[in-house]
Amino acid sequence: MANIISLALYGTHNRYWGNLPYLFICYEQTYMKVIPDLKLRIYLHGDCRNYFLYKMLDEWAKNWPSLQIVVMDETNTNSKGMLWRMKPLWDNDVRHFFPRDIDAVPIPMEIKATIMFLKSKLMFHSMRSHPRHTLPLMGGLCGFFAERIRKELPICKTFEELVQFGSSNVAYCKAGWKWGSDQFVLDEYFVKRVLPKSRRGEFLNSPLGNKIGRVGRIFVESTPMTETHCTSVKLDGVNMTILKEHDRIINYAGEIFTAKPELLQNVLSIDSPCVKVFKGIVQKYDDVKQHYRISI
Repeated sequence: MANIISLALYGTHNRYWGNLPYLFICYEQTYMKVIPDLKLRIYLHGDCRNYFLYKMLDEWAKNWPSLQIVVMDETNTNSKGMLWRMKPLWDNDVRHFFPRDIDAVPIPMEIKATIMFLKSKLMFHSMRSHPRHTLPLMGGLCGFFAERIRKELPICKTFEELVQFGSSNVAYCKAGWKWGSDQFVLDEYFVKRVLPKSRRGEFLNSPLGNKIGRVGRIFVESTPMTETHCTSVKLDGVNMTILKEHDRIINYAGEIFTAKPELLQNVLSIDSPCVKVFKGIVQKYDDVKQHYRISI
């Protein structure tokens, strides 16, 4: 069974597309070194197939087995598209999955906390790293033991039923799926409805540090995990040069980030399958090379 980093992509804003090559290489050099059978899965709006950078994604997925593209043909997305990241829950070939943001990159404590979650064998993982991170399940900083949840909890039978639950029961969704609606759906459905209070110990609570102040609190019974619990976690094989740079420039986990050309250029010196595929793509498509402002 696979473990999945679950991502969502719609629209053509460079805040998202501009991050993709660097993000893929970062995941290959960090998370994929410590979590077995890990794949990146992007749920992609169908209209993105008309964007000139789609050919990059398509070729990358065809030539790098760690990347999967799932096309979502929907006409009206709004922030509903962020909920696509929950679709692996209904995939019987998925053991764990971890929704993440495309406009953010991993930091060491986030990876260590994720490893602790896997070792805990608990169902749900909450990470928070900002004063405003106060919901139990932040949309791009959470994790799910999908295999156990499917077997042990009375979840809805399809992803579409989860969307309908949001549209009918969550105020942000009723108002047109405002920004951030997905994490309110996660709170209302999984925390308040599906997971019984008697089983709140299945909820691993991981407040991570930051450079800007106190981390937001959640008011849900849970199994606590502090930063000190992570000190013994080893990141063997991980590219620490990348993670140290992220630690230097990023203030908190999940912070909005767009890779500058020099950062992407630096990681292109790495000898890896992911990098080799990207180099082949930019050698084939000059417009991709010019867009990311790199030299090969």
